[in-house]
Formats: sequence, C-alpha cells, structure tokens
Amino acid sequence: MKDYIYVDTDLATSYFAQINRGMISKLLSNETTSDTGTNNGGTEKTGEVAGNIAFASGKYTSKEVDTFSQAFMKSSSEVVENVLHDYLIDMLIDSIETKNDGNYNEGDFIVHTSEIKVFDFGSMKEGISKKTLEGINSIIPEMKEIRAKISELRRNKSKQQSEVILLKNLEKQIDLSMFDDIGKFIQTLDKFFPDMIIMKIGETISLCSNANLRFPPATLNPINSSTRKVTIFGQVISKVIKDSRELPSDPMEILSKANTVLPEIFLNAINIKKDGEYNVRPIAIYFE
Repeated sequence: MKDYIYVDTDLATSYFAQINRGMISKLLSNETTSDTGTNNGGTEKTGEVAGNIAFASGKYTSKEVDTFSQAFMKSSSEVVENVLHDYLIDMLIDSIETKNDGNYNEGDFIVHTSEIKVFDFGSMKEGISKKTLEGINSIIPEMKEIRAKISELRRNKSKQQSEVILLKNLEKQIDLSMFDDIGKFIQTLDKFFPDMIIMKIGETISLCSNANLRFPPATLNPINSSTRKVTIFGQVISKVIKDSRELPSDPMEILSKANTVLPEIFLNAINIKKDGEYNVRPIAIYFE
C-alpha cells in the first residue's frame, strides 16, 4: 500500500501513453447521484409542407430528439480519477526498467528509497522573519522576563561591572537583527523556486510543484522528523557537479546562465545539494 506525498499525473500519463500507445483517462459507472444534467442528441429529417393559413409552402427541417440524463458527482469523480492515477504509477513502474543501486546515469528511471528532507522556502519566508519572531517573543513568558530585567538594568544609572555584562548578554538574547539577513536569503530562494518545494531523498534532489502535492504544504514539516523511509520514482536529469556552479567569464553567458547557476550556488552553500548527488524529475514520491 502506497501513501502518496507527490504524484505528477500528467507526466506519468505521458510516459504510460508512449509505452502503451494511449491510455484510459475516464471511468464511467452507473451509480446514482444527486446532480444531473441533460444532453440532447438526435437525427435531422427534411420534408415538405403544403401552404395553408398558418404556414407558407416549402421545405422544413425537424429534429427527432433523444433525451438522456447524465448523473455525476464531482467529488466522486475526483476520487475515481485519483484511484486510476495511483494504480497507474504501479503499472508504469512495472512497464519501465528502473534502477535502485545508487549509481545512476542521466536519463535513468529510478526507484530510490531513503530518508527524506523537505525544504519549503515559501513557508520559511513567512515564518522566519524579524517581525514574526518579535511577535512570538512578545508572548513567551521567559522572553517577557528577560525584557523586564533589561528595562530594570537600563534604569540603573550606577551599574556594577557584573550588571553591565549581564545587560549585554540579555540584549543579545533578544537581538533578532540577524534574522533580517536570513529572511532576505530565504526570500531570494523562494524567488528562484516559486510555488515549489524541494524534496531531498537520500542522494536525490527533486523540485516538486505545489500543484502535485497530495499533502498540503503546511502538513509536510512533520515529515522531516519521520523515521519512515520514502521512495521516489523518477528520472535522473543530471549529476550535481562543481561546474554547474561556475559562472562563465563572458558577460552575455553570465546573463543567460545566471538564473540557473545562482540557485545551484545557494543550495550548495547551505548543503542541500552536494557534488555527486542527483537531480531527479519526480513522477511519484510515497511512503510504502
């Protein structure tokens, strides 16, 4: 049984269709539901009518109409489609030659299982900021006590040396200026990866669109502390190497490659990406 975290249905459908020359995309059932719509269809017949008081003579066209009702429920339809898509992943894995030995080449399809780390810069941007942390500190009892002690020490004009040292230490504890720089750094990363979450599974790094997540982004944070291993099914794009972080010397090449090189530099600087790891295009990520 798979507990899906992420599924790129369009990509999975595309691969499966290429292998099998098309695939079923809809499932029809006869279940009775509450929402109905009417569709009309039929055949047209042409004839002639003689003139009289009400009608002029000439040809007429009539349609014999067959009316039928289609019943459907949107929520049920979505559930059925999700079931089909989930089973599609199993069929696709069975249809493609995959590797799981940790020694991958570009273009390899892999089924790789390991620990997971989730990096959501969009949520971090909102949560790690000086303004947010000041609001949190204002309601924490310990921080209130520290602020009260600081106010008391500052009012004392004839402080002893020990009190001066204590005041400086307490002021450091409530100093949040460093978070301004951290916040700006995270905002930059969020601009590089808009509406995406980075998932690192073992030695693989994947950019995951928020639109394909089965978990709401806010509920992904506990996964970082989970002891369960996660499996990624996807295709290797490239291997992480030092050259991918080097800006060219030509100004025109710098402009053309800066948008790809700078994210690599940032992710390497905070140890999310390391040389020898793999950039993977994810098809599905799941617990087993």
